[in-house]
Amino acid sequence: MDGVWHHDLDQVDAGDVVFHNFEDELIGISTVTDWREQYAFQDATFQRVGVEFQWFDEPVSVDAELKGQLDDPEFQQKYYPVNSEGNLKQAYLATLSPAAAEFLLDRVEGWSQLRTVDADREARSPIPEKPDEATTLARQLEDEKQIVLYGPPGTGKTYTAERFARWWVAQQDHSVAVEDRVETVTFHPSFTYEDFIEGLTAEASDDGQIAYEVQDGILKRLSETATDAYEEAQATGTDAPRFVLVIDEINRGNLAQIFGETITLLEADKRGTTTVRLAHSDSEFTLPPNLYVIGTMNTADRSIALVDAALRRRFRFISRPPAFDAVVDAYGLSEASVEEGNAFESLLATSIAALQELNDRIVQSADLGKGKQIGHTRLFGVDAAEDIRDVWRYDILPLLEEYYFGQFDRIRQELFDGGGEALFDWQRKQIRDFTVHELGDTLSAFVEGDVELPSAARRTGGASERTRRQWDRDTFFDTIETSFDDEITAVCRDFFEFGSTEADRVGYGTGKQTGAAQFYWDAYRDGDYLVYELRTDGTLQFRFWGAEKYDPELFEVFLDRIRPVLEDPIDVEYLLSEEFTRLQIPLERVQDDESRERVKEAIRTFVTDAADQAP
Repeated sequence: MDGVWHHDLDQVDAGDVVFHNFEDELIGISTVTDWREQYAFQDATFQRVGVEFQWFDEPVSVDAELKGQLDDPEFQQKYYPVNSEGNLKQAYLATLSPAAAEFLLDRVEGWSQLRTVDADREARSPIPEKPDEATTLARQLEDEKQIVLYGPPGTGKTYTAERFARWWVAQQDHSVAVEDRVETVTFHPSFTYEDFIEGLTAEASDDGQIAYEVQDGILKRLSETATDAYEEAQATGTDAPRFVLVIDEINRGNLAQIFGETITLLEADKRGTTTVRLAHSDSEFTLPPNLYVIGTMNTADRSIALVDAALRRRFRFISRPPAFDAVVDAYGLSEASVEEGNAFESLLATSIAALQELNDRIVQSADLGKGKQIGHTRLFGVDAAEDIRDVWRYDILPLLEEYYFGQFDRIRQELFDGGGEALFDWQRKQIRDFTVHELGDTLSAFVEGDVELPSAARRTGGASERTRRQWDRDTFFDTIETSFDDEITAVCRDFFEFGSTEADRVGYGTGKQTGAAQFYWDAYRDGDYLVYELRTDGTLQFRFWGAEKYDPELFEVFLDRIRPVLEDPIDVEYLLSEEFTRLQIPLERVQDDESRERVKEAIRTFVTDAADQAP
C-alpha cells in the first residue's frame, strides 16, 4: 500500500474506514486521514486522499459461505457484494453498512477496533436542530414526494435541503444510519442517465475477454436500499424509514434525459405500484413510497418557468428569497450594538441595508428581476471589517458587473443613482480597490443613513419589507401634496397626466425617502431607459442612459428647447460627459403654461428623433 486511496472520494470523510480485498482475502483496513489533493491526468481531474493502512495479522478468506452471508439485505449498501465472476467487489467494501463492518471484523483474529463505527460517524456529523422551515418542507414532501427549493444564489438552498433531510430522517429510529439514508448529488450539463439510473461498464478478465456489467446509478442504488427497508417494515408492521435524495443544482442538468423513463414513477400515486423497464438492464424498476427527493434550483441561471413541464408538475416549488434577518441572528446584531459604533457591526448592518436596497432595485429591473437578487449568505463567515470589504470587492460588485454584462453606465444609473464613485471607476469601467472607510461612507450615503436591522417577523416572499414606502400613484401624490403647495402639486399632476397619456410605460422608483413616478418610451433604447421622472423632492428629472449610442445632435436639439427653463445653462458636452448623471428642473420653474408646453414639446421631439436613430 502507498498510503493513498483513489476510489469514490466524494463519499469519504476523515475517519472513515475501508476494507481491502486481494484475491478474495481481506488483508487489512485503511482509515482516511485529513489529507487530500486534486490532480489532472490525461485531460481529466482526479482526487487522492491520505489513508493509514493496517494489515490484519491473518487474512480473512472470503469463501463461498462468507459471500453468501454477505448477500444478506442487512449487509448491502450501494453495491452488490459479488461481481459477475463471483469475486468480492472492492467497491462494496468501501461502502459497507455498520452491520456488515461489524460482521466482518468478528472474523478477524484479535481485532478489537471499530466496534462503534456508526457511533463515531454520528459524533463527527451530529444531527442538526429542527430547521425553521421543517414543518412546511415535511408537509410538502409527504404530500408530493418531491420538492424544489428555488431562489437567487446565496440564499442557503443547499444548506437548508441537506440540514432538513438529515434532521427529518433522524426523527425515526432505525438500524440504517442517518448518513446512509440521505444522499446528495449535483446535476451539471455532463450528468447523464447512466450516472443517475444505470449504465454499462466494461471489465476485462484474465484471459482478455471483455464483459459488460450494469453499473447502478445513485437513484437506483438508493431506491433499492429504500425498497428493502420498506418491505421489511411492511412485514413487521412498523413505519418505513425515510430516505432522501438531495439533487443540488437540479436545473443545470438535462432533466428529461437524466430521468428517462423513470419520470413517471415520481408521481406519489405510482410509488411502489407502477414499474418501468430500464434501458440497459431490461429489468423492472419502481420507486418506493419512502424515498423522497429535494432539489435545489438557482434562479439566476434559469427561471422555474423554463423547467421541463413534465418534471415541474411532479415537484412542489418552495421559494427561498434573501433573508437578511438570518445574518442579524447569526451575528447577534442589535440596534444598540450598531449605535455603539463598533466598526465591524456598523459596516455589517450598513451592508445589510445596502443589499436590501440593491435587491429592491434589482427586482424592479426589467432585465434582472427577483431571480437575480443578492443572497444573504454572502455575508456569512466574515470576522472583521476587512472581510466585509473583500466580500463587496471580490464577490458582490463583480456579480453586478456580470448581471449587467459589463455595462457600467447602467450599473451606475439603475443601481447607484449616478453615485458610487468610490467603488467604481466609471470612466475606465472597472471596480476600484477601495478601503473599508470608503465602502462604509458609500453604503451609508446609498441607504441615506437609514440602517434598520431586519427581523424574521418582517420576512416576506418577495422584496424585503421594511419601513420604506412601497411607491405607487397614491403614495406618490400623498407625499407631493403634503410637501408642496397647490401650485407645485398642479404642475406635478400635469406632467404626470402627460406621461401617462403619451409614454409606453409608467413605473415607480424604490427610494425610501424620495419617490419617483417614471415614464418610459419604447422608441428610446427599446424601452430600457426612462425619458423622465417626477420626483417627490419637487423636481422633473431626465436621465439619458445609453447616450453614447446616439448622435449628440439629438441632445443638442433637446437642450435648445428647454434652455429657457434651466436654472443654470449647460452645454451638450457636459450633458453627455462621465461626470454628469442627471438633468433636473425644479417644478417651480415650469409653473406657467408656456414653460410646461415647451418641455413637453421637447420630450415629444426627442422621442421622435430617438426612434429614427434607434439601432
